Amino acid sequence: MFQVFTPTDLTPKWMAYVTTKVKAVRVIALSGKQGFSDEGYEVPQAVGVIELTGSREGRHSTMLQIGFTDDDTALSHSFVLDADSARGTLTLPAQQFAAYLQIANAPNAHFRIGGDGALNAVASEPTMLRNTAAVGAAGTSD
Repeated sequence: MFQVFTPTDLTPKWMAYVTTKVKAVRVIALSGKQGFSDEGYEVPQAVGVIELTGSREGRHSTMLQIGFTDDDTALSHSFVLDADSARGTLTLPAQQFAAYLQIANAPNAHFRIGGDGALNAVASEPTMLRNTAAVGAAGTSD
């Protein structure tokens, strides 16, 4: 009797989002008078940018870039999956910069990226990112 070996598909299910531990945090604080640009990610009137590097997921390096702007029309999100990297972005109001910076520097901080980027997020611990209420609330309105 022979046992057939079937390799397990370890490719993350990026469309369902992936949560990973923050391994490194890089931050830049800016004046808000100029834009910021990095590898195709642009933030007009940038007040700051937080770059979170996470654990590898399969062959992909992971990163979440969070930009903060005074331009209310520039708020956005995205997710790009390349051959060896996965990068999510969030562009948020400048007033949220300090709060996100504090969360990103928490000892057990994790971030979530994937899909179309609408649910990209950072949290002080991974269980907050698995909260189905937070995922289910995306795109709903009262």
